Amino acid sequence: MQDRIAELVALYRNLDPKERAEARKELLKRAEKDEVERHLGEVVEARERFPTQPGEQHHDFEPLSDDLLKYMSDVREALAKYLPMDRYHSGDESQLDLIRRETLHAMEPLEWVLKQYFRYEVKGLEHVPLHGRAIVVSNHGLLPLDGWFLFYEIMRRTGRWVRGLTDWRIYKFPWLRQFFMDMGMVVGTKENGDELLQREELIFIMPGGSKEAWKSSKYRYRLLWHGRTGFIKMALRNRAPIIPSANVGTDDTYRVFFDGYTTAYKLFRTKKVLLPISVPIGLGLLPRPVKMTQYVGAPITLPYPPEAENDPAVVEECQELVKSKVYELIDLGLREREERTLKKL
Repeated sequence: MQDRIAELVALYRNLDPKERAEARKELLKRAEKDEVERHLGEVVEARERFPTQPGEQHHDFEPLSDDLLKYMSDVREALAKYLPMDRYHSGDESQLDLIRRETLHAMEPLEWVLKQYFRYEVKGLEHVPLHGRAIVVSNHGLLPLDGWFLFYEIMRRTGRWVRGLTDWRIYKFPWLRQFFMDMGMVVGTKENGDELLQREELIFIMPGGSKEAWKSSKYRYRLLWHGRTGFIKMALRNRAPIIPSANVGTDDTYRVFFDGYTTAYKLFRTKKVLLPISVPIGLGLLPRPVKMTQYVGAPITLPYPPEAENDPAVVEECQELVKSKVYELIDLGLREREERTLKKL
């Protein structure tokens, strides 16, 4: 038996990360099945040992619903990924198939609670295609939960899970990087974006990145997209429509007194710093419970061939077009918020 176990361990170590993930998933499924069969056997044995007497009322307990059992199983499998440590290996940030459906399911109650806290709503989901490639772009707040909320809203309406392209810094932090990988997010490189679009996926990008997220509050709802043209080139290269989106509320969760990453860049003289230098203030450490409203606009089809990605003038023109559409959504949201406030007076 010991030799057989050693042989299996050696085989497991020779698997690549994707194969290891599949092997762990299959082992968990088999263990769960064995546990259910064992439990059923104990129930049958107990009934045989303690049969119902003549005239005695027989009581049957109502079994848990299949949906609840499935949810509990998904929670257990999701938590197993984080204990005792995350399962990240170098290069996993570019693995496109590490998404874990059980984690998506397990996180839904937390997603619902947080949406109630922010009174989240979304408008314009009819603009998200049911099939085919597309790039959703949005503004970036300090607490980008709005993007996560939008992923779930799109999934419930279309059955599609959005694949996020995120900052390389995320993959320097244990557990956080595991969560991002489980959510199907990958580091934002052109190679990852191109491959996902070639698979006809929906991808989500916040072009302003961490610099826009940690901007001073005096620049609320300003898009810091100068030089951020990678998403335009990606759309041109892959003939993918761009869906403009904006969240109003995300820049009000905290009060930020100075630019976090700009300060860190100047202090350390490098753009490779991991953490910003700033002092965000909400309700103490908690974000303020502001209302978040997500606006989704009509898809934009860029009227240029793929080779236009090499033309700086075309790229700049397309970026300005997309920025203007995002600003239109921001302005709409701010107007509607002001109107709601005036009605309460």
